[in-house]
Amino acid sequence: MVTAGPNPCEREEDGQCKQDLTGQTLARAPGWNGALGTQYHFGVLDWPVTRRDGCQRDASEWLFLNLDLDPIDSQEAFTQIDTQLGLRAEDDSWSLMFFGRNLTDEVVYLENGDLPLFGGNHFSARDLPRTYSAEFRMRWW
Repeated sequence: MVTAGPNPCEREEDGQCKQDLTGQTLARAPGWNGALGTQYHFGVLDWPVTRRDGCQRDASEWLFLNLDLDPIDSQEAFTQIDTQLGLRAEDDSWSLMFFGRNLTDEVVYLENGDLPLFGGNHFSARDLPRTYSAEFRMRWW
């Protein structure tokens, strides 16, 4: 839920933008955030390969993304889950990995801000939506 922040920047007679943020929260400083991950490696039958599985959960509380603490430039609380599944040769000569990123398909903003030359307009840059990928590696040495 977006809550009202301090009054947005107000233009004074000299054209300067001033805003008193005394006692307000810091930009990019959520009340809490964290990550929890696990990796599991185990053999597959009697084959000379290792199964490698993993999962990570990232979560954050609502936060401001810009220094002026404008609620328009904020990120809602989110939880992202990433996974990886794969096989790797015991001698590390090859590996095959499958990845799932942002499986909860959360909208996560990397950056939000004002467009200084276009009053009242804002920009944003988002992290990737749900994404799947695969990777095959082979080593010769």
